[in-house]
Amino acid sequence: MQQRSQRTLQRLLDSAADEFDRGGYARAKLDDIARTAGVTKGALYFHFSSKDELADAVQLRARDLLEGYLHHARDREPSALQRLVDSTHHLNLLLHRAPAVRASVRITRERSLRDPSPADYYRLVSHNAAQLIREAHDRAELGEGFDGLRPAQDVVTAITSGIEVLCWTGVPYAEAAHRLTALWDRLLPTLAWEGARGRIRTGPGEDPTAPRCTAAGSGSGPGPGSVPYRTG
Repeated sequence: MQQRSQRTLQRLLDSAADEFDRGGYARAKLDDIARTAGVTKGALYFHFSSKDELADAVQLRARDLLEGYLHHARDREPSALQRLVDSTHHLNLLLHRAPAVRASVRITRERSLRDPSPADYYRLVSHNAAQLIREAHDRAELGEGFDGLRPAQDVVTAITSGIEVLCWTGVPYAEAAHRLTALWDRLLPTLAWEGARGRIRTGPGEDPTAPRCTAAGSGSGPGPGSVPYRTG
């Protein structure tokens, strides 16, 4: 019985992520989410009392995907700067392949002003990047031009925003990864301490925590019919 309830919960989360990804938070309807998940409306309300609560659960799933990689990387990669570069490639992968992460972007944009979530996408990405930059600074991995933390944080904010734009404008994952690698090739000589530059890989490495495909199986961007950031 418990396993069946857990399977129903996972189907609801998958369906909700797809609905929020395709049409946004405001347009998503609980009836559609239940129907796509293959469950009754009563089964949905057994797990979630409202659309807000369901959206929170989707954002928590996205948070687990974002932070799970960082915990894994910390155990296998000593360089904070390498983990910072790798985290941007992981973000690119998730935005292209994980509907829950794209859904979290839309939920954050549509709900943040009236009802900020502890799993807010932008707060998570910003917080994780700031932690890695602070660690790189403490390890003396940053170049002389980045004595303070804010300039480096601004650079990474611009990079993560650019990744999001590439995904939502339909740029395929491989091309986005190529552009991101080229950008790091240009930035690292300024960002990294001279002794660390030659040791930092700028391209995507092996990512054992990555999702293998989207729900639609394309792995190339938002789901069919997505209208990025429409709230009306």
